[in-house]
Amino acid sequence: FNDRTFQYLECLDCRSLVCHPMPDLETLSAMYGNNYFEGCHSVEADAQTKFGRVIEFLKTRPKGVFIDYGCGHGSLLNAASELGWESIGIEFSEEKVTELTGRLDLEIISVDERPSKIADVIHLGDVIEHLTKLDQQMPAILELLKPGGILVAHGPLEGNSNFFNFVLKLSRKIRRSNESRTPPYHVILATTDGQSRFFQRHNLRKLHFFVHDIPFPAPGRMTAKMSKSPRLVALFIVRKLSTIFAKVLGMRSRG
Repeated sequence: FNDRTFQYLECLDCRSLVCHPMPDLETLSAMYGNNYFEGCHSVEADAQTKFGRVIEFLKTRPKGVFIDYGCGHGSLLNAASELGWESIGIEFSEEKVTELTGRLDLEIISVDERPSKIADVIHLGDVIEHLTKLDQQMPAILELLKPGGILVAHGPLEGNSNFFNFVLKLSRKIRRSNESRTPPYHVILATTDGQSRFFQRHNLRKLHFFVHDIPFPAPGRMTAKMSKSPRLVALFIVRKLSTIFAKVLGMRSRG
């Protein structure tokens, strides 16, 4: 990507994968922006669809300051505000900050700024796998959380063993190619063990840890347009089989 090659190193202890070298600022700028949001991730029409469990959790807590770190399209931020939380959005993309500020009557800042208040609850939704300087960025994020506050984090655990990943690895061996033209959007491909150790290393006490299976990175449903692509059809079928095996074997590949 961007005339550079990125490899992934595997931790022999927890089996998580880490991008090496990590993308620099120039590469990150080329990867992210409004085109990333529009081209790679569809807008959530209903926050409940993606953030239902987070919303239900917020309903059970005393109202306070809620920070959505990496707030994306702002759907969860808006939902939390409607529940009575004082919502603050922090976003990596300056373009997205400008767009959200014009659309939402809420405090929206970039990651380089300091919010006006620290949080009772911080949400990291699909964020950790994008952090390129974990041991600097995570402590800075936790500084925005009140003592005794709660961190709600979710994202893909792409390093977990499952049928889908097994087939992908086998396919690469058959083709004798490990190279992909996909930008290194996810610089950390964690396992359940690796993710748990990461939280412990940053002195977080686990209250709940849920892991379940979702379609990503395969299509969640097959459309007429997608059905014309043998690659997408194959990914869809393998992911469906992987989900079935996960249920049968009691394995889960997502967190």
